[in-house]
Amino acid sequence: MTSLKLSQSWIDSLATDKDEIDVIIGTKNTQIPSNSDHLSILKSISNTNQVKEMVRRRWFSINSENDQIKTREKALYKFLFMHQSDRQIFASTCFRQQHKIMTYAEELIIFAWLKQVKKKANEVKDIPFNPEKVERKAIDHLIQLSTSDTGPQEAITYLAQLGVTVIIENGLPGMRVDGASFIHSNGNPVISLTLKYDRLDNFWFTIMHELGHILLHLQKNPKNVFVDSLEEEDLFESEIEAEADAFAKDMLIPRDIWMRSDAYRIGNVSSIKALSQELNINSAIVAGRLRFEKKMYKKYSHLLGQNKVRKQLLME
Repeated sequence: MTSLKLSQSWIDSLATDKDEIDVIIGTKNTQIPSNSDHLSILKSISNTNQVKEMVRRRWFSINSENDQIKTREKALYKFLFMHQSDRQIFASTCFRQQHKIMTYAEELIIFAWLKQVKKKANEVKDIPFNPEKVERKAIDHLIQLSTSDTGPQEAITYLAQLGVTVIIENGLPGMRVDGASFIHSNGNPVISLTLKYDRLDNFWFTIMHELGHILLHLQKNPKNVFVDSLEEEDLFESEIEAEADAFAKDMLIPRDIWMRSDAYRIGNVSSIKALSQELNINSAIVAGRLRFEKKMYKKYSHLLGQNKVRKQLLME
């Protein structure tokens, strides 16, 4: 992951004509667009399928039929940066990037998705979050819900009882995001899922990865926002992302049990099912981990719980 931290001076420059400001992205000095270039980028993406999809989903509306590109540009800017708090959220967003560095335009598209997630979170009234309640016993109970046919829905309900809000918001076309996590202004953590992969293994790992961010990182730095793509190996993974990955893996399947299991050493269907029964978890979790760690992406497809998440969580 490359953590992108924009300085407040650059955020303030969104409404000014200041020159470009350099910020550090990873180990490179990267030039951030000037205000005029920034507006040009908004214009360039205003006719993309992603922005058209935002309008179709009614994230924001356009009033003019004469110059829809210009109207979408203005409406998009207003949607993204109407409030100072929006600019602070953008400044604190950490993108887990894979294979290539994202362009600024791609980051804006993801930030628009985050804005819609925040809007939905504003409408949820969960009980106050108490991190002391999210201890090992509670996490074990959460994971064991995976054995239920309605596990994903039960997991979201249970997390709400712990004060963790879960928002489902489909990704935009071409957006490589599985999930995100941040602290809402009311103090409650928010996990958002795109359900990009309609599979049980992906659902449970993403939930646990984002919960790892909440417990390990967001309690210390509540202004951060984590955006993650988790399906493929990240060659530039940061220490923070490695910690969230390790949390998810060890909570779902303890490391010592995994390394000495027949599922890991032999990897046949019977051993996968035996380990899942031993741990009282869904076999999709075991199969998904084995498939990822052994890089055998064409195996175990029938064990991953394909098409068993969306129908529970989305009315399509």
